[in-house]
Amino acid sequence: RRLHREAYGRPPQPDPTTLFGGQTYQLPVGASETLQQQSARPHQPPQQLDGYVEIISTASGDSGKNTLMETVKVLHGNLPVAFDEFTQTVLATHPLPWDKHGSFPRQWTELDTIHCQLSVQALFVKPGKDTVHDAVAVIANRHKRHQVRDYLDTLLWDGTPRLPLLASRYFGTSDTGYAGIIMTKFMVGAVARIMQPGCKMDNVVILEGRQGAGKSSAIAMLAGPQWFTDELPDLHTKDAAIQLAGKWIIEVSELSALKRSDVETIKKF
Repeated sequence: RRLHREAYGRPPQPDPTTLFGGQTYQLPVGASETLQQQSARPHQPPQQLDGYVEIISTASGDSGKNTLMETVKVLHGNLPVAFDEFTQTVLATHPLPWDKHGSFPRQWTELDTIHCQLSVQALFVKPGKDTVHDAVAVIANRHKRHQVRDYLDTLLWDGTPRLPLLASRYFGTSDTGYAGIIMTKFMVGAVARIMQPGCKMDNVVILEGRQGAGKSSAIAMLAGPQWFTDELPDLHTKDAAIQLAGKWIIEVSELSALKRSDVETIKKF
């Protein structure tokens, strides 16, 4: 290769700006930050992909071209990924060259890693799939987010009290006193668990009513379909804990999961 380069000159290199849609991505500042915090934080523009081509192509030998460091250099500032602290997964936050019309944000998949590997290899970098996977994880970890917290931070109260009437207006209870207090505490606790993960919230609201009254539908609407589930396996199994991942509100349908478990198992869960 060196003799060929000296005799015929350097071979033409691909335009790196076309590999990832011809643009760079800068994730938005978290909504929880104040304007003063945003202005005080130094601005770091996204790094251009073509700025790393010369570094990689002039590395001595080929061994340095397959490393995790070089792969991160190529992808950093150009790959729209983030780490969701709520679901503990890597997210693709914007359209990708191989998925321009999908719904975003969405979970990063193994197929995305393979497509990303193909794009990187066009830059004379030949990382394995595991190296690309690790590079994506490193970059995503630099851009952490929390989807539910981000959603809550966008909400603005108009000053109209609604929580005391939540039970009577949307769940059909005739009692606006005790039921109103219960639902108020439930909603405040739901928000607190997102803003302060692990805070004390050891109460369970029991909704009693005829079948088809809309109890489950109302709770699902409050949590959002992506953060709600009514499928909780037997608490004795590890699948029950796995089912909690990425869920804000979980319905124990007909208390079925609790009926199959003893008191000590329920307390530990």
